[in-house]
Amino acid sequence: MGVNKTAVIAISTPDDELNYYSSLMELKDEFGNSFFKTIRVGLSCDVCMAAGIVCMHKLRRLPPWKSAARQRRIQKILEQDEILMKRETQGIIISTNCTYCFEAPIVNEFVAREPYQFKFPLPVIYTAIDPGGGGVTSDYAIMSMGIENGNYGLLSLDASNSHKDNDIMAMLTNHILNLRKIHKHREAWIVIFIEANDGWLHADRLKNLFMGDIGKFGKIYLPAVDNKNLDRVGVRTTQWNKPQYVRETKALLSEGKLHFSSEFVGQNEVIDKKNFMAQLRHYRKELTYSKNPADPPKVRYTGKSAGTRDDLAMVLQILIYWARMKKFDDPQFQHWAACQGIRL
Repeated sequence: MGVNKTAVIAISTPDDELNYYSSLMELKDEFGNSFFKTIRVGLSCDVCMAAGIVCMHKLRRLPPWKSAARQRRIQKILEQDEILMKRETQGIIISTNCTYCFEAPIVNEFVAREPYQFKFPLPVIYTAIDPGGGGVTSDYAIMSMGIENGNYGLLSLDASNSHKDNDIMAMLTNHILNLRKIHKHREAWIVIFIEANDGWLHADRLKNLFMGDIGKFGKIYLPAVDNKNLDRVGVRTTQWNKPQYVRETKALLSEGKLHFSSEFVGQNEVIDKKNFMAQLRHYRKELTYSKNPADPPKVRYTGKSAGTRDDLAMVLQILIYWARMKKFDDPQFQHWAACQGIRL
């Protein structure tokens, strides 16, 4: 721009309003005019954009080296992310305020912390399962921990991106059997929290898996949080308890109470631990504002971004929240523990 008789032409997909490129698109001169001549190119037509609908009615504008059929395939991929879809197909800036939930210093301290060595056999091992779909965008994750004197020790974590049911069932089975191989805790009850956001069907199926072979899995207890009292197992993740998930997890990280256990077991320990750390660092709260100032912002908790998933970060939060809630605030769970002779 500093050279005489030159022009600058730039092209990019717009990001949020805090992105440097986006700020250049909105830049004004001293007279209030746009500093740059901005041409917005998208595949959505003006009518659909005005109605807030994502379309691809301008496919005919594609240059000859672009394939309309492949653009439709890309659209199917982008449908999983509303914000990205609007940026890519409509060429508009979407306002997103992002706050990372677990700051790098507390995650780094967690990684560097000495493994916790349980002094006594655990009466209860808490396990959580996040039944993701597997494949491109999500993993199927499972994680287990013990609690002793206010310290939370992670005993195992596993994740799989396989779509194959046999692979998933094998991972879950081996996870529980690996816990049983820890000699000190072999008599522990394993309390399993299964996220049942899929209409309870998958949770009921896992109930049949774990309860159908007690001789192999040992003492298993499956808590239920079912307001309709239909004898369904599992817990629900909602927009109401996600902030509580974050608060409970962040408190343990900040207080130095969360550790890996010195007895840690896992099918793919090095890779899963590395993924786990990356997911914790990327997990964030996003506020998305509409063009109408009167509309409240949309709140989303996610750790998904280019190449990063969030299922291990999510299953950790499920595990910590429900273990603490059941241990300290659920009379029914406390009654069950008392009947088993367990001191929580």
